[in-house]
Amino acid sequence: MPWAHNITLPSHGDGGFVYNAYRSRTPLGEDQFESYGSITAGGYFSYMVTGNDERQPEVAAAREWLDHEYTLEINPRMVGKGLFYYLWSQTRALALSGQEWVVDGAGKLHHWRSEVAELFMDLQLPNGKWPGNPQTGWREEEPEIAGIYAILSMQAAYMTAPNPELVISVDGASGVTFVDLDGNRMTTDPTKGLVVDGDSLTCTDPEVFRKVWVLVPGGTDATLTLTGTWKGDRTSRYTTELGSAPSSVIVTTGGYAGPFGMFAMVYDDRPEMVVDKPKVELVRGETKVIDFELTETTGNGPITRAVLITNAGEGVVADVERQGINVPAGDVDVIRLTISVDEDVKASEDWNLVITSSTSPPEVISVKVVD
Repeated sequence: MPWAHNITLPSHGDGGFVYNAYRSRTPLGEDQFESYGSITAGGYFSYMVTGNDERQPEVAAAREWLDHEYTLEINPRMVGKGLFYYLWSQTRALALSGQEWVVDGAGKLHHWRSEVAELFMDLQLPNGKWPGNPQTGWREEEPEIAGIYAILSMQAAYMTAPNPELVISVDGASGVTFVDLDGNRMTTDPTKGLVVDGDSLTCTDPEVFRKVWVLVPGGTDATLTLTGTWKGDRTSRYTTELGSAPSSVIVTTGGYAGPFGMFAMVYDDRPEMVVDKPKVELVRGETKVIDFELTETTGNGPITRAVLITNAGEGVVADVERQGINVPAGDVDVIRLTISVDEDVKASEDWNLVITSSTSPPEVISVKVVD
């Protein structure tokens, strides 16, 4: 279509989506089209749910647009319309991603899941209903419509199935490793309802199994199967072929597709992120600037949207110069951290820094405080 190749249009090449080729849903005029929030979230969701790799340029561009425009106050570029619809569209799209964090256009880090849930819980009235959206349009001023979007948004962010159990199993491969979003290798832990037995994982805690990285060293026509059970007899199942090459899979779960949604994004010939400083020592009362080199070692990158999560406690001030970096295949980039430790912090106290990304399992950096 001529309009799709018209480089003078505001939306051309920005990674976002427009509604259609025949009329604009923005106030820019009859023959102009501008990307906006809810339709871009819908486009990104469609890419993901149909199995498109996040390393594909068009998928990455849509996600970059959503990150840059991230907000809970407006439907981006829609001039006061469709806020609640946008929040639901954005939440169900981000729920399919391997990344729990968003870096907005100002470089600020957001835990999108908790922010959306807290917004709607704060808006909820004592009688359990939600008020209409004061930004009129798309019928969101009607409390019934607003309430539907509030429930759908929170359901997309968090598992709603009662008594859930997830089983992840890999057939045709051995030496499978399961990794959580904090970068920890998952092992049997009864306190978490977690059992890891060879190449399978069973878990009954949705906070534990919300997102799991599955690292497969390769095999002969390996297959990954997800089985979700709730209410004792309700079952969902998802199966995908992994082939024989080493792969990494991010398994996501939530209420974005019924009460027990399941999805697996497979990265063939898996990209791998290596951090040059797996251990860091900090001196009490001092400030330290640390450059962490991130290297994509396999040539199967890129590593996308890498962010540094400090998990630092009281008495520690940490500032990351640049978040959400992309590391091209076989290349190197740097995350710079400025961190200070008060005199009151115990010398024996330690914690972890975690570097996460959308296309590679998390990397853990152990931190120790010394005199």
